[in-house]
Amino acid sequence: MARPQIENGYTRIANELIEALMRTNLSAYQSRILWAVWRETYGFQKKEDWLSNSQLVEMTGIRKQHVSRTIKELLTRNIVTKSGYKVSFNKDYTQWRELPKQVTVTNSGYKVTSTGVKSNQFRGTQKKKYNKERTLSDSRTSESFDLFYKAFPKHEGKQQALKAWKKFNPDPSLVQQILEALENRKIHKAHLKGSGQFCPEWPLPATWLNGKRWEDEIPIEAKQTTPEDYFSNGRDDL
Repeated sequence: MARPQIENGYTRIANELIEALMRTNLSAYQSRILWAVWRETYGFQKKEDWLSNSQLVEMTGIRKQHVSRTIKELLTRNIVTKSGYKVSFNKDYTQWRELPKQVTVTNSGYKVTSTGVKSNQFRGTQKKKYNKERTLSDSRTSESFDLFYKAFPKHEGKQQALKAWKKFNPDPSLVQQILEALENRKIHKAHLKGSGQFCPEWPLPATWLNGKRWEDEIPIEAKQTTPEDYFSNGRDDL
């Protein structure tokens, strides 16, 4: 029989926050992730802490892909904030947002709403604008992939790696996280070699991407160059 006692540890949460959460719609996964964030921050009298998706999987029992999606939802809602690898709870509940209703736009230009109604939204100039934006998006995806592939030590299976990259379609913040994780792994491997410890080989870039390995790398306290710096300056020497 469980006999929890506050003498064994407790987490302090202001009543005003509890009352705000009473009025906030949260999914089951969002609630469980929030409790994990509180446990690792407020539970240790800290405002923020480094939390990887692997840690959250172990703490909550939620599958990795659901943890990743739920964190993104909480970030979009501004309930949770992230600075590098550190996660914190945004206690200013006036800044919290509801998630927008999901709308899917197909390649043929049809909008599928939550009720299943379809309507063609792209005709004439609107369709041209859509195609132009899509071309620009493909171009930026190609540029960000080139940054990743040049930074990755193993240059094999480029087409498979590009396919994996397009599957994730990372935004600039995620590109930065991936590039930082690569640098962290390089430093860690150099440390292992220097200490004479066993140093595992680099996997194929597609394998590294499909396994979301960037979420498990050890963070380092160092200023990193952002992908926007390379896009804006035309640099390709990463």
